Amino acid sequence: MTSGTGEDWQKVLAGTVGRRVRHFREVAGMSAQKVADVCTHDLGFKLLRTTLANLEAGTRKNVTIGEVIAIAKALQVPPLSLLFPLEESTEVAYLPNSKTAPWEAWKAFAAGMDLGYGPDLHALPPQARQTHELASMYAALEANERVWGRLRAMAADRKMSSGVREQAKRDAYDTIVECAHSYFDLKRDNLPLPPLDADFMSELVRVSDEIDRDVVEMERHIIPE
Repeated sequence: MTSGTGEDWQKVLAGTVGRRVRHFREVAGMSAQKVADVCTHDLGFKLLRTTLANLEAGTRKNVTIGEVIAIAKALQVPPLSLLFPLEESTEVAYLPNSKTAPWEAWKAFAAGMDLGYGPDLHALPPQARQTHELASMYAALEANERVWGRLRAMAADRKMSSGVREQAKRDAYDTIVECAHSYFDLKRDNLPLPPLDADFMSELVRVSDEIDRDVVEMERHIIPE
C-alpha cells in the first residue's frame, strides 16, 4: 500500500503504530490486556483489549493521537517511537506524499527542532516564532544543565590539576550566566521552568539575582532619579 492519499496514509500510520506497539509490548513482557488495563485504570484513558488487538493486527484505518500518547505511556516509550521507528533504516510517511528518514520526521514533529535549537527565528512565519523560541529556550536550559553538571564534577575532581578545576568553575559559572536570560524571560511571562536539577536551579536563581541586582545598580548610575 502506498501513502499517496490521506486515507491510505492514515492506514499506513495506524499499521506502523500497531506493529510497534506489539514489538514494545512483547519486549516489555506485557499482555494486550495488561496494556489496556494500564491505559484504562492508571492513565484514565479507556482502551479495550480488542481495540488494541485490532491495532496490532493492522485492521484499523486510523489511530488517534490520544491512543498513541496513552499506549506509549503504558509501554514507557516515547510516543514518536510508535510512529517513526528510529531503529529502522526505511523512510517513513510523514505526510501523504512525503517520505523522509525517521529522525527527520521526529524533528519535524517536534516543531522542526534541530537537536533542540531550531532554525533562525527570523526565517520563520510570525505564527511559529514564539513556539520555536520557547522550545529552543527549554532545550537550551536542559542542555546547559547537563554541561554544568559535568563541569561541576570536574571542578570537584581532585585528580584534576588546580588549573583545570579553576577553569571548570569559571566555565560552570559562565554556563549559569548564559541561562539567566532564559530564566528571566520565563519568569517574566509566568511560564514554568523545565524540571531541572535542584542544585542547578538553586545556582541559577542565585546568579540571576546577582545579575538582576547589578543591572539595577547600573541603571541607578546611568538614569538619575
